[in-house]
Amino acid sequence: MPVRLDRLLKLKSLERLQVVAGKNGLGREVVWVNIIESPDLVRFIHRSELVISTGVEIKGSAEALLRLIRGASEAGAAGCVVNLGPYIPSLPEEAVSFADGRGFPLITVPWDVRMADLTQAICDCLISSRGKDGETKDLLFRLLSGEGGREEVLRQLDLHGLHRVLCGVLAVDVKGEGASSLLHEIGSRLIYSYFRYETFPLGGRDIFVVMKQSIHGGSAKFTGMYGVLKELNGALEAADAKIGIGGFYETPSKLVLSCQQAVTAVKVPLPADSKYRFQEFRDLGMYRVLLYLSGNPELSGFFRETLQPLEDYDAINLTHYMDFLRIYLKNDANIAKTSRELFIHRNTALYRLGKIEKILGRSLSPLQTKTELMTAMILRDYF
Repeated sequence: MPVRLDRLLKLKSLERLQVVAGKNGLGREVVWVNIIESPDLVRFIHRSELVISTGVEIKGSAEALLRLIRGASEAGAAGCVVNLGPYIPSLPEEAVSFADGRGFPLITVPWDVRMADLTQAICDCLISSRGKDGETKDLLFRLLSGEGGREEVLRQLDLHGLHRVLCGVLAVDVKGEGASSLLHEIGSRLIYSYFRYETFPLGGRDIFVVMKQSIHGGSAKFTGMYGVLKELNGALEAADAKIGIGGFYETPSKLVLSCQQAVTAVKVPLPADSKYRFQEFRDLGMYRVLLYLSGNPELSGFFRETLQPLEDYDAINLTHYMDFLRIYLKNDANIAKTSRELFIHRNTALYRLGKIEKILGRSLSPLQTKTELMTAMILRDYF
């Protein structure tokens, strides 16, 4: 939930901020912070954001600073924090008069205050407030679980400041111990990187709805997330956990799609040569198609009919021909590569390949047969 600006300014960590104009607008609600350094970027300011500027692109221009303040006010920002220092030595009188006339809070902060500390203090307060209230979390759960009217939920999310922010879903699957500590660490990393998030269990997995301001627009591969997850890789390995990353979009209306993508990504086995315990839906290749075909009963029938004889043989005879076939196909049906990976003699590999052909009742030499078997393996993994 948003927090009133006057409440934020009472935080001890923000005690050096000084309101110089627009004091009658301190009752405005703040949903997040947005660092804007140029008046040319005011179009990226969203309603109820607290705008912060060091003036690095303004460079003492009173006209540019006034344009930024006016643009922030017209965009419906909660207020504007200006870092006084070498780039903005003082506030022009025209800017102060404008802010007072509009009831638009204009706040200064000394140069020696670290912007990282300032933004973190504000973000921590906003996230803590949302956690206590729980309304945004409830709305997101209703949206992703299909409970409640979709259009009404989206309207309420818009009022909560989630309109036109880059948002997407992480699906977390934990098989080992330490799930609660891992989820806490994921949340801490997101906060530290200035991501907004809500989390809840859904469908046997833990879902993180992640949001962050973006100036790029449209659906995008959100590379900023990778740095966060790479730092978590050790904790993911320790908990035998995986994370699937859905697409990130500039509207909460696509969060259902992002959630489906994230769940697909976490279900699909990680590549054998993967360094990390997470993968993005966009990188899944053929598995991406399965998200849109998963309701077709022909798919499950195909992979069962194709592989069932081999699975049954393994179960009865305690053999591992399914594993051999997977490795053989992964190695481009190359006997030499397969032998090396399994540390077996070439003749042993050829014997196993011949045995598989007898069990399946077909030669593995034709390309069509290899393609069908590989497709059946992919379907088996997915289902």
